[in-house]
Amino acid sequence: MKRSIVGLVAVITMASACSSSSDSESATATMSPREQLEAWAGALCTATDELEGSVSGIASSIDIDITAGLDQLPQLYSQLQSGVEQVDGAIDAVESVLDEVPSSSPEAVTFAAQVGELVASARASGDEAMASAQQAVEASNFLAAGVAAASAVSAARSAYDDASRARMMIDEARSGGTGTVGEAFATAPGCN
Repeated sequence: MKRSIVGLVAVITMASACSSSSDSESATATMSPREQLEAWAGALCTATDELEGSVSGIASSIDIDITAGLDQLPQLYSQLQSGVEQVDGAIDAVESVLDEVPSSSPEAVTFAAQVGELVASARASGDEAMASAQQAVEASNFLAAGVAAASAVSAARSAYDDASRARMMIDEARSGGTGTVGEAFATAPGCN
């Protein structure tokens, strides 16, 4: 008896999960291509707003004085680690939205690819900043630590610049972009 109750619960759970996913798929299928594009643009605006907040945090963590000595390196590493982790999470959210670009709009697919390249570059630069900061903390002499710290700062700034350029592309589309992508961003609820 206990097995049949567990089996029944499993069947009901799977059936409700299937109906939920098919409900969301059918809701998307009933949307017009324009509505799909507007929904995607709104989700991208929301995700990039969160990315901008995270990137602002990493920007504040890269203001260090390399000549102040090695004592500040663990603090630099800790700040970068915290900032890069937040940025990674926000980049994951942006990439997830970019992956959902409506294929019915070639213009949106191209736009998503361009933004995606900048976002991927920001992630790579953030990873490079972390590796260099770790090298600085583990360095055995002041010169090696200074070079690694300078490299960490440079990579962190590159991450910030790439994420900022991605955000600028989206802001331009939000505030006067042309074509179907510009119209979608201009009318999407999350972009105003």
